[in-house]
Amino acid sequence: MGMQLHFRLSWARLVRPWLAMLLAVSAWNCQAATAQGGRDFDAERNTLDAARQWTEYRFKEAEHACYDRFFVNACLNKAEDIRREALQDIRRREIAVNDAERAQKAAIRDREAAIRKAQYEAEQGQRDAEARRNQAAFDEKQRAHAMREAERAAEAPQRAENAAEHARKQADFDAKIRQAHEEGARKAQERARNVEAFEQKQRDAQTRQQQLEERREKAKERAEKGQPRSPLGN
Repeated sequence: MGMQLHFRLSWARLVRPWLAMLLAVSAWNCQAATAQGGRDFDAERNTLDAARQWTEYRFKEAEHACYDRFFVNACLNKAEDIRREALQDIRRREIAVNDAERAQKAAIRDREAAIRKAQYEAEQGQRDAEARRNQAAFDEKQRAHAMREAERAAEAPQRAENAAEHARKQADFDAKIRQAHEEGARKAQERARNVEAFEQKQRDAQTRQQQLEERREKAKERAEKGQPRSPLGN
């Protein structure tokens, strides 16, 4: 019984102070990180992993030492009890670290959501003003469009009259152009006939002149044949 108590006390003196030191370092890191505005959860988990590894290492050593003692099973059972207690403590710390990390992430999300909400609400007035300006601009465009349509509808009869007048003028102009073409063609034909008539008159006059010359020549010849000769031979 005295040997069991001695082993238990020696094992506890080896494991628990070291474990307490590691956990104290983890707690100090947690407090320092909190004071600086954020915890290094990975570093805390690394510290707890080191405590677990060291606990397992010391348990293996104690387990090996138990086989040199008289009450082996009792020694092993006590060593396992201390190991289990130490690992449970480490596990409780890991759960606390994980819970704290989730809580911090949730707090960060909530803080960021609150910031976004506050920013959105702060900009709501600007968005409302922009929406009103856009609506006013749209309404103005609609009014201008409606006014243009009304003016266009009011001017439709005048446009129709103008179009009809333009069509009449165009028809008159086209008629005058056709008439001018027809008149030009008629006058051209008349000039051609006049030229032809003039040339025919010229040809007729030349023919008459030629006939007259021929008659004169023949009369002259007949006159010369019927006239007596002069004694002088003239």
